[in-house]
Amino acid sequence: MAQVKKKRFRYFVDKPFQTKFILNFVVLVLISAFVSLGFILYVDSQKFSKGVLFEELVKDFYKTTDLSYESVKLRNNLEKIQSIDNNIKSKAIFGVDSYLRKLDKVEMDIKKAIELRKVLIRSLSLSFENNLFNVINEAIKNGKINSNVIEGIDIRTEVTKWRISIEKGVQECDFSSTSDVLNKMVSLLSDKNDVKVVLDFKKNFDEYRVLVESSYSFVKEQPEFLKDVEAIISSLSSQGMVDSSIVSSLSSSVSKIRSIIYSVKDYSDVLYYETRTYGKKAYNLLDLYWRPILFLSVLQIFLIVVFGLFFSHRIAGPVHRIKKELRDIAENRLPITHEIRLRKNDFLLDIAKEINNTLKSIVERFNLK
Repeated sequence: MAQVKKKRFRYFVDKPFQTKFILNFVVLVLISAFVSLGFILYVDSQKFSKGVLFEELVKDFYKTTDLSYESVKLRNNLEKIQSIDNNIKSKAIFGVDSYLRKLDKVEMDIKKAIELRKVLIRSLSLSFENNLFNVINEAIKNGKINSNVIEGIDIRTEVTKWRISIEKGVQECDFSSTSDVLNKMVSLLSDKNDVKVVLDFKKNFDEYRVLVESSYSFVKEQPEFLKDVEAIISSLSSQGMVDSSIVSSLSSSVSKIRSIIYSVKDYSDVLYYETRTYGKKAYNLLDLYWRPILFLSVLQIFLIVVFGLFFSHRIAGPVHRIKKELRDIAENRLPITHEIRLRKNDFLLDIAKEINNTLKSIVERFNLK
């Protein structure tokens, strides 16, 4: 019995039946995958004509970004003008191009300043290991300070004032007294490691301050090309046959550039930014979904093969046994009174029972043994 059971548990006991059974399901999965792929290709082909599924494009806008946007718009309108002297137009366009290049550099400086500000704020956080004021307080507690620096003052009160001054200098770009405070902190500490913590902070702070101040100075400065553009506008306005929409657009751009510049009141304004939507982009659905479709198709085929083996085996095993034992009865290797027995969880139990009843009826009818 053990030998028969072992043989029955081999996969593909009925190879033609089980192979066909599994392959039919695999073909269905492949057809489903091709239909899905075809749908995606169709939708992808319609993306530019019918606007199917768009993603919004967003980015951070700074004061410099707005200035760049208006300057580019102004430059494009200057290019369209045909009725003014080429030298005047070229001078204005050159001025805009030069300003745009500087704006790009300044925007990079602003982004770097924002990253430095994050580092500085983290250095002031209580959760930071080398928190600037934890170092100061520990130094005071352990007596690692130069006593002559604090002679005649309440050091705890003074440190609290320093903290307020530094936080204001970092977060609100109030640089007036922060550098002096950091210098006092350096002179207060006697331990080299403590001094290094303050000096590292001061180095980042000084770089942050330079970037903010230089960016502010550039943004507040009126671009040279504005005067040239205003002269062009005045010249075009005096001409009767000039496209009024171009003149209006140039005037609008000049006005917006000045408005952006006037909106910068203090240093912190150049660091202000907001995330805005500036356009839309059609999804490339094939690029988005070919990997999950391929993965799911392979996973489905794998699961079908695995479960197909188990499922088909419960059918193919009984079919194989019934065929074999009927053949053995027909060839006299088993008696006609032999009863076909299947496992209780096998399929085709009712078929085996009907065959056994039929054989029993034949034996009784013809009095066979």
